[in-house]
Amino acid sequence: MPDELVLVSGRVRKSIRRRLKLYAAEHDIKLQVVLDEALDEYLTRREAADAKAREGRDA
Repeated sequence: MPDELVLVSGRVRKSIRRRLKLYAAEHDIKLQVVLDEALDEYLTRREAADAKAREGRDA
């Protein structure tokens, strides 16, 4: 079952918003899908990098 969508509030640069909206429109997907996928990908990469750094310290 997919996670429930919740409201997240934050500010981004105007140029980022423009790029997000353009990308979503060009690919016929909702802006919230682009944001969700981008944040998920970012966090996955960061968590992996953090885990690798911890492994290096623990070795």
